Amino acid sequence: MSAAEKIMAALSDAAKEEFKKASSGMKLADLASGEYVSKAKADAEIKTERDKAEALQKQLDTAQGDIAKAGAAEKLVTELQGKIKTLDEDHKKELAALERTAAHEKKRTSVLSDLAKAGAHDPDLAFQALGLDLDKVDFDDSGRIAGVEDKIKAQQKEKTFLYQTGSSRNTFMDTTKGGAATPQEQVDAALTAIGRGPKPR
Repeated sequence: MSAAEKIMAALSDAAKEEFKKASSGMKLADLASGEYVSKAKADAEIKTERDKAEALQKQLDTAQGDIAKAGAAEKLVTELQGKIKTLDEDHKKELAALERTAAHEKKRTSVLSDLAKAGAHDPDLAFQALGLDLDKVDFDDSGRIAGVEDKIKAQQKEKTFLYQTGSSRNTFMDTTKGGAATPQEQVDAALTAIGRGPKPR
């Protein structure tokens, strides 16, 4: 037996009638308007507001997800831009190094040609003995390295053993012995001229 049924059983017939009348007309007070509304209407309005709140929460969750995705995408873009910048800088450095190497080789070839024409026994050794800084020399209007002719002439005077002279153009002259130097002595003299010294025997 429910609580209502127990109450009804305890009441007299007259009291039962009064209880039915009182409970059938019971309403909830709407404090905002000062009027009374039924419980069903109040429940419906509460459900409507709850549904609106849930819909707004879903929109908020979606917006926060989109913001998180946008942040991740922005971070990825920043990282990729950094990598691209690094690759571009590395490429420029490599290109500059290749250009520098090519320029050095072009200058070196030009000087070797001048040394060969000047009668150098070994243009490579004579080139090293010149001690040219290829970063600081450049071509003149004639297509030769500026100032190299004067350097070669000075070297011919100071280090005559590096060059062919007179009837012995193909031989180093050993002036201390008064005769032609041996091939090994020629190599030793050339190495000494470039500061590397003779090979140990």
